[in-house]
Amino acid sequence: MALNKKLIQTNQNLDDEFFKFKSTVEKLTNEVDLTLESASLKSIMRFESKAKSLDLCFMLDCTGSMTNLIANAKEKMFGILDKLNKQFGGLSIRVGVVGYRDYPEDHRKEIFGFNTDVERARKFIANLKASTIKNSDFAEDVNGGFCSALSLDWKHATRTIVHIGDAFPHGSRFHKKG
Repeated sequence: MALNKKLIQTNQNLDDEFFKFKSTVEKLTNEVDLTLESASLKSIMRFESKAKSLDLCFMLDCTGSMTNLIANAKEKMFGILDKLNKQFGGLSIRVGVVGYRDYPEDHRKEIFGFNTDVERARKFIANLKASTIKNSDFAEDVNGGFCSALSLDWKHATRTIVHIGDAFPHGSRFHKKG
């Protein structure tokens, strides 16, 4: 009986922690919405204002926890592309995209290799979907996403990755959740 009560309490504690985490993510969503685009653009434009060419890779968390955030993330990526085109129309831009998911999914990554056809990149981004599988862990395969992004065919001297996600990577050196 005592073991059963302890299991119920542990389960309740996990539910409480998850609710706190989810609430924090929801509260930060508005703040992220307001700062993501401007922070990314400032970072990109600081280098690109002197560059003649750019390799820009968007790395998007497509896990189940992004279900309510992915549409907004896509709009931010489209906004970055629009502003780069408007402010640096003569800049040679190659766009790549890595959509990553977590274990145990079979189809963990969707990759669009660098291409100068921005409209094709936009269509690829528009078709990315969040996973329907909800994992019980808090971490995601961010490292796998970076491995895929870094394996793309980078050519231009100016290279930028814009990572959009809502969780930290697996591994105890990145967090204390396990």
